[in-house]
Amino acid sequence: MTMDAYREHRRASGAAKSRAMALLAEGTHAARIEAARLLHDAAERELAALESLDAPPAAARASVLAEVCGCYLEGGDPVWASIRWGELTHAYQQTDAATTTPVETAYSELKARLDEQISRLQRLLDGIPEPIRRVTQASGFGALDAGERQTLDRQLHAILTAFPGLSHVWVVSSLVAHHAGDDDRAWRDIEHAVALRPYLDRAHPLGVALHYVAEGRPGPTARDDLLDHVYAERASLPVDVLLAFVLAELRPQGSAARLARAEAALNLARAQAPASSQWARFVEAAGELLRARLEDRDVGHQPLYRAGLGFHARRDRSTLDTLVELTAPAAPVLAA
Repeated sequence: MTMDAYREHRRASGAAKSRAMALLAEGTHAARIEAARLLHDAAERELAALESLDAPPAAARASVLAEVCGCYLEGGDPVWASIRWGELTHAYQQTDAATTTPVETAYSELKARLDEQISRLQRLLDGIPEPIRRVTQASGFGALDAGERQTLDRQLHAILTAFPGLSHVWVVSSLVAHHAGDDDRAWRDIEHAVALRPYLDRAHPLGVALHYVAEGRPGPTARDDLLDHVYAERASLPVDVLLAFVLAELRPQGSAARLARAEAALNLARAQAPASSQWARFVEAAGELLRARLEDRDVGHQPLYRAGLGFHARRDRSTLDTLVELTAPAAPVLAA
C-alpha cells in the first residue's frame, strides 16, 4: 500500500511537471501563472510521496527534496525553495559516499539557481522605496496616497512577472488593488495566491487576505460581498479559511446574524481540525472569543495564552490581527 501511494504521488507530480513545462514554453504571463500553480502542486505531490514511505534513506529524501526545490524554482518561488532547502541540506549531509556524487551534482546546481533567484528577488524588493515600506508597515495599505499605490503596484507587477509563484506577493497585490477600488483584480489576485498552495501548516493565504479585505474599508460593499461568498462556500473550505471567516465576523460591530454565521463556520472548522494540532488550539481560542461575544463579556487575551499565542497577545494589535497573522505562509515580503 505504501509503495502504491508513493508511485501514485510521483506519477501525478510528473504529469503536473510535464504540463507546466509545456506552458512555460508558451511564454505568456497567463501561461506562466498556470505553470507556477502546477509546479507547486507537483512539489506538494513529491512531499506526499516522501511522507508515504516508512523511514526512507537519506539519499531518497535528498533526491525527492531536490525535486521539490526544483519545482519551486521553476515555478517562480525562491522563497519556498529556500524554506525546503534547509531540509534538503540536512538530508544531503546524511548521504553516504556511495550516493554522494549524483546528489552532490544536483545539490550544487540547485544552490546556484537558488542564489541567483534570491539575488534577483532582493533587487526587485529594493526597488520599493523605503518611505512606502515604512508607511505600509506602520499603518497599512490604506495609508498610501494614489501616487504611492501606483509606485508600489508597478514594483509588485515587476516582481510577479519575474516570480509568479510568490503567493504572499499576490496577496499584497490584492490588498493594493482593493484599496485602489479594483475589487475584481483584488479577488483575481487572491485566487492566484490560493491556487499556489505553498503554505506552512497548510495555512491558507486567503485566511490572511480575507481579514484585510474585510477590514480594509468602512463601507459594506466589498467586505460583505466577500464574506457572503465565503459563507456560501463554507462546506467546501479548509479549516484556516473558516477560521479567518469566523474572526472577521467577530469584529466589534458584528450583528447577531453575523455571530450566528460565525458559529456555523466554527462548527465546521472544529470538525476539520486534527485533535491536539495547532489548528485545534486556534479554533478553540476563536470559540472562546465567540462565546464571550455572544454573552457580551470581555475575556481579554486569556484565550490566546491558552492557545499558545501568549507572545503575540502582548503585541499592540487586535486579537483578529494576531490569530490571522499566524496563518501567513511566510513573513510578508514588504517586511523583509
